[in-house]
Amino acid sequence: MNNGHDAYISSMIAAADAARAQEEEYFLWRDAVEVSNELAAQTVTVSDTLSPRLLGRMSSAERKEYPITRGVLDYFPDALALVSHLSWAGNQKHNPGQPMHWARSKSGDHSDCLGRHLLERDGSDFLELDDGQRVEIPHRVAIAWRALAELQLWAEQEFGLGMAPGARE
Repeated sequence: MNNGHDAYISSMIAAADAARAQEEEYFLWRDAVEVSNELAAQTVTVSDTLSPRLLGRMSSAERKEYPITRGVLDYFPDALALVSHLSWAGNQKHNPGQPMHWARSKSGDHSDCLGRHLLERDGSDFLELDDGQRVEIPHRVAIAWRALAELQLWAEQEFGLGMAPGARE
């Protein structure tokens, strides 16, 4: 009977040793993963430093602080739709027949335009398109567009970024 009991005790000790070894292996693995993740978040490659976009220059951890969808698109879906319509109408007026792009050389006085649109914020402008169509643009929409244009130009200069993909001189 002692022999069976001793065998049972031995198997329990072996199982406990195996569990302890597995637990130690898990913690070593977990620590290695944490260190690897920390290094990955801190590592900057040459291609990161050459990115023409602000987010492309950030680590994964830093990008988490810029929630584009949850912090902008989900906050302002209708406002952004109105601004995109102004971008379309402006392209039809200033670049008829051309693919959508921000023709920067057509206007550079964004601050002055912002002031004018703010003074007239309860009214609208009408854009005359190449085909004779008139598109009504509320001044509040033009305020947002001009503010984004001013901010984009500032960001490109401030952070040494390349021109926005949808822009041309």
